[in-house]
Amino acid sequence: MLASYDDVLPPPGDIQVLLLTLDSVSLSWSSPQGLTGPQTFRVTWGCDGETSSTRVKVIPPRDLKIDHLEETSFTLHWSKAEGMEKVPQHFFISNCIPGRDPLAAITDDCHKTFSNLQPGTEYTVSVSTVLTNGEQSEPVSTTICTSKRSSPNYSSSSLYQKLQ
Repeated sequence: MLASYDDVLPPPGDIQVLLLTLDSVSLSWSSPQGLTGPQTFRVTWGCDGETSSTRVKVIPPRDLKIDHLEETSFTLHWSKAEGMEKVPQHFFISNCIPGRDPLAAITDDCHKTFSNLQPGTEYTVSVSTVLTNGEQSEPVSTTICTSKRSSPNYSSSSLYQKLQ
């Protein structure tokens, strides 16, 4: 449901201060009641009679890297978004193979091992940040291709990683 400029939207709930320093504050809040899906918020603050505001959205993870790439498995690693290291969060991971239904998982870790894969198959993996209030970032993706088992001259050139 899209809101028009005339609609009065409910405020977010359960605003919490997660981290407070001399020159910054990290806040968390739950989605407004009755609204679902990705949302963008405007945060306004004031000090000594001056106000300022900014638009806020959930930042996706960064630095997707593949290691232990084999014929039937690989491990994907990533980093939390910059500035989000101390913010409680989970990660939503989806693994897509062309022509098949995507597989999905949620983890607290910054890595995931995929196993029992088919040799010579291309896999697209997406990772999104999910905050404890359910807010989710846009996904970041990478495409990985496993090598073909039938190749007697195994070489790293038969494996590739393509960042999207």
